[in-house]
Amino acid sequence: ISLLATDACGAKDTCQFMVNVYNHPPEITDSLDTVLVKNQTRFKYYPSILDPDDSVHVISYLAYPHWCVVKNDSVVGIAPDTLFRENLVVVVQDPCNAADTLTFLVVVYVCGDCSGDGVLDIGDIVCEINYLFKGGLPPQPYKVGDVNSDGVVDIADVVYLINYLFKGGP
Repeated sequence: ISLLATDACGAKDTCQFMVNVYNHPPEITDSLDTVLVKNQTRFKYYPSILDPDDSVHVISYLAYPHWCVVKNDSVVGIAPDTLFRENLVVVVQDPCNAADTLTFLVVVYVCGDCSGDGVLDIGDIVCEINYLFKGGLPPQPYKVGDVNSDGVVDIADVVYLINYLFKGGP
């Protein structure tokens, strides 16, 4: 850029300088590998974006769970009543076509399905008892074992599951 300055007497001076313009690509700041979603619950995802250059972005989803839709740049849906593992792939692009991509796994779990076979039965009770009292493997994902949703996997969850399966409990 050249700048020409003239004073009231007509004296002129010129200054030249260089301006470097940089475009920083947007950054998706979510640090997600896996998102656990309890069956029959609402799921919503919108990326957290850091971009010092631009406030407007094009958000697109290359893959998302089949039980979701894209609305207003968000992925939304109600998790089904069965186990699912599906990728969600989001791309965020700025007006200069710089982009960032994030891929993570969305896992729908059925509360109480400790054995992970998609069926609530006595095998799940045995699995949870083995974990709690015999050093067995923990439920995968761990939240599956918290049947009564009190934030702890313990004997109360076994009792809750027994009541559900054999006594008509919730």
